[in-house]
Amino acid sequence: MKFILLFLFIFFAKGDVNFPDEKYFKNVRQLTFGGHHSIPSFSNDGSQIVFSARGGPYGMNCDQVYRINLKDLSERPARISPGLGYATNAKYFPGSNDVILETNFHKINYPENFVANNTCPTSTCDNVSDPITQQLCSTPTWDLYPDTDVFLFNQYGNIREQYTTSSPGGYQGSPLVTRMTFEGQMFYYSAKDDLGVNFYVRPIDQQQNPTLMTEPNTSFFGGMSVDFGERRVAFHGYKTITENDKNTLLQYIKYNLIPTTLMDIFTASFDGFAPQVVQGVQGYSNFYPVFANTRGNKVIFSTNYGQKDNKTFGLYLYNIFDETLSPVSTLVGNASTVHATISSDYNKIVFASNRNSSDPSEFQLFLADFNITGTSKDPFDGGHYVKKEDPQSVKNAEKVNFKTKSNIAEFSEPRDNDAICWQNTPTNNYYDGIVHFPGEFHLKNVKQLTFGGQNAEGYFSFDDNMLTLQATGPDNYGTGCDQVYQIDLCKDPSTRAAHKMSTGLGVCTCSFFLENGKQSLYAGTFRNVKINTSIAHDATCPIKTCDKNNPVLLTNSTIADLCKNASYTWDIYPDFDIYLVNEYGNIVKQLTNVPGYDAEGVVSPDGKMIAFTSMRNGDLDIYIMDTDGGNVRQITNVTGYDGGSFFSPDNKRLIFRASRPKPGPETDYYKLLLQYNIVVPLAMELFVVNVDGTDMRQITHLGGASWAPYYLHDNRRVIFSSDFNDTAGFGAFDLYVINDDGTGLEKITWDEGQFDAFPMMNNAGTKLVWASSRNGSEYDLNLFIADWVDLTSSASPPTGTPTSPPTGTPITPPSNSSSTGTPVSSTTTHSSGSASLWTPSISLLLALVVLSL
Repeated sequence: MKFILLFLFIFFAKGDVNFPDEKYFKNVRQLTFGGHHSIPSFSNDGSQIVFSARGGPYGMNCDQVYRINLKDLSERPARISPGLGYATNAKYFPGSNDVILETNFHKINYPENFVANNTCPTSTCDNVSDPITQQLCSTPTWDLYPDTDVFLFNQYGNIREQYTTSSPGGYQGSPLVTRMTFEGQMFYYSAKDDLGVNFYVRPIDQQQNPTLMTEPNTSFFGGMSVDFGERRVAFHGYKTITENDKNTLLQYIKYNLIPTTLMDIFTASFDGFAPQVVQGVQGYSNFYPVFANTRGNKVIFSTNYGQKDNKTFGLYLYNIFDETLSPVSTLVGNASTVHATISSDYNKIVFASNRNSSDPSEFQLFLADFNITGTSKDPFDGGHYVKKEDPQSVKNAEKVNFKTKSNIAEFSEPRDNDAICWQNTPTNNYYDGIVHFPGEFHLKNVKQLTFGGQNAEGYFSFDDNMLTLQATGPDNYGTGCDQVYQIDLCKDPSTRAAHKMSTGLGVCTCSFFLENGKQSLYAGTFRNVKINTSIAHDATCPIKTCDKNNPVLLTNSTIADLCKNASYTWDIYPDFDIYLVNEYGNIVKQLTNVPGYDAEGVVSPDGKMIAFTSMRNGDLDIYIMDTDGGNVRQITNVTGYDGGSFFSPDNKRLIFRASRPKPGPETDYYKLLLQYNIVVPLAMELFVVNVDGTDMRQITHLGGASWAPYYLHDNRRVIFSSDFNDTAGFGAFDLYVINDDGTGLEKITWDEGQFDAFPMMNNAGTKLVWASSRNGSEYDLNLFIADWVDLTSSASPPTGTPTSPPTGTPITPPSNSSSTGTPVSSTTTHSSGSASLWTPSISLLLALVVLSL
C-alpha cells in the first residue's frame, strides 16, 4: 500500500503533461499553477480564454471568472467577475472581447468585517441536516445556486448589461449568444421553471419575451455549445421518462442540486430542434460538449465512460454522422481531463486536468496544438483539415478563411530581464511638444501609459515593475466613476488591457501596493450598492451631492444653496472603507470598519505602516495604522481637510495637503459643508508632520490649490501640483519641486495650459509617473512615465533648444508667501488664505472629477 501511495504521489507531483496515446493534440503546455480551474472558453480570435477558478492563489472557495492572454503567457490571469458571490459558465460575446457569464453577486449579503470568500454561496451538501439531503448528497451532484442571473462584462470586468432577472431563489444561467444574422442575434440560457431547468431563447435586444426552446417536460439542460456555422447545438442534460424519474429530478432541484450521474449529451439542429441523445455513454456522467471541426459533426465532451473508475474523467470524441466514439485524452494512469474548449480555427485546444499535480483534486488548465483527424503529419493542422473528395467541407473551410497558424503566441521570456522591460526602453520624443515639452529638463524618455478616459493616482509597486491606478470613462472603461486597475510596466500598455482589481461596483479611490508585491489596498463604497434589476454601466456609482440630477436638491434647501454658491465640490462619501486585496483583486481583509469616511491609504517605504484620512472623529484628519489594520493612531487634529498624505523615504515624516479655514465664517462654512459630506478644495497648501504627530510645519504659502505632494528619493525635496502660478486661465496645473523646509521652489512641467498632477517617484528614485492632459482630447487625463533626471548629478539633460527658463531657475513665489516652513500647532487652527470661490476650467474639472478627493 505504501508503494502504491508513493507511486500516485510521484505520478501527480512529477507526471508528464504529454501522453503518447493523446493523438489528437501535442505540445501540451501548462497555463495555470495552483487552485482549481474549469470551463475555459476561447475568444473569437483565439488570443484569449476565460475560465472559472477557485482556491489556491485566488483566495476564494467559490468560482470567479478570469481571463488569460494567450499572446503573452507570462501575464497573470485577470479577474473579470466582481469577486463577490460566485461566477462561472463564461463565454466571449461574438465579435467582441466582452464576456457573458452567470453570477449571483447582485443578491449576496455583505458580512461584517468583509472578506470576499465569505460571500461564497453555501453548497447544499456542505450542510447535510436531514435524511433527504443526506440521501441526495450520497451521489455526485452539482450545485444550482439560487438567485443566479446572466450578466455581460467588458474586457476590464465592468458591467455592461444584466440580461436576466430571476425571481427570488431562481436560477438563470449557462448563457450562449449567437452571431448577428439577418434574423438578429439570439440569446440562449438555462432557467429554472416548474418543469425543472430548461432552455429559453430570445433576441439579445430583449424586445420580446423568452420562448421555451426544449419540449415541455421535467428535465435539466445546460452547457450549450454551437458549431461555427451555427447549424447545430450540443448540450448536456437529463430528460426524464418515468414518473419516478421526474419526481427524483424535481426533488434534487428543490434542494438546488443537479445529479451528475444522470447527465447525457444531446445534439440537435437549430432547425426544428429535435435533440438526439448520444448513445453508448448513457448511465455515465457526461457534460460540457464542444464542437471540434468545421463541418459541425464532431463533438468533444467530458465523461467518466471508458475510465477505470467513476471518479476518473476524460475527453471523448463523438461523430454525429456515424455515431462513433473514441477517446481523446489519455487513458493511462489516474489523470483526469475535462472541460475542453477549441479555438475557432480548430488549431488549439485548452482543457482542465489534474495531470502534473501533487493534489489530484486540483485541476489546472493546459494548452495544446489540436488536430481533429488525429493522423495529420507536421504541420499539425487543425479542424480545417479536409479530404479533397469532400467538396462541401472544402467550400466551408474556404468560406471561413482559416489561417495555417493559430493566433496564439508561444511562451514569452521571463519579465525580470531589464533589457526587455518596456518602461526601460528609450524614446526619441525629446521636446516633441506632444508628450515632452521644452523646459522639462528633469524628464527623459517620456512614455504614455493610458490612452483615453480619466486616469490618475498611479503608484509604483515596491519592485517598481507594476503600477496601480484609478480610472473611469464610459467610452474607455465602461464606468461612470473610478475603479482600480494595475498595469505591468514591463509590458507595452498599448497592447493589453489593464487588470481591474476592484469589484466594479460603487466608486473606488487611492490604491497602493504592499511590500510583498502581491497584495494592495484601495478604498471603495461597493458594500452600499444594491442591484435588483437590469442596470446601466454606471448605475452603481454614488450620486454626487451637487449633481444637478440629485433629487435631494429639490427637497433640501440648505444643500441646494450650498451647491449653488460653490463652484466646485468634492464628495466625502461616508461609505468609503479601505480593503486589502490579493494579486487577483479578491478581498482578503477589511482594514477599516468604523462609521464615516476612510480612504486615501498609502503604505510606508518599510512596508509596516498605512497612513490614511478618516472622518471618524468628526473632521478630516490623518491617521496611521499597521498594515493589518490594527494599532490605529491619530496624527493630525487641526480644523480643515488633511489628506493625500505620503511617507518620506526614511519613514519618519508625512507630507500632505490641507485646507486651513480661518476661525469664524470660513470655519463655519467648512463645517456646514462637511455635515453634508462635501468640501470645496480650492485653497490648499502643503504640510509636513512627523509620524508621531509632532512638529507639523506648513511648507507652502502659495495661494490657490497646491496638492498631490510626494517625496523625491533624496528624502528632502517634494514634488507636487499647483495652480498658483497659472497664467493660462483657471484649471491649468503644473508640477513643482520644493524643499520640505519651504525653500527652492522649481517648476517641472511646461505644457502651457494643461493639467499635470499626481506625481510619484519610484522606489529606486529613477522614474516619475504622473497624470497629464497632454496628448489627449478635451476630456482625457492620462498617465505618463519618464526617467527622472537630477541635473546636480552626473546625468546630462536632453539636447534641444528649450523655449522655457533654463533648469534650476527658481520660481518666484507670491509676495505673501514664506520662504521657510512655518511651524503649526497640532491643537489650533492655522490660516493660510481665503477660501475664495472661482470657476474652474474643463481641464480642472475632468481631472478632479476622477478623484473626488
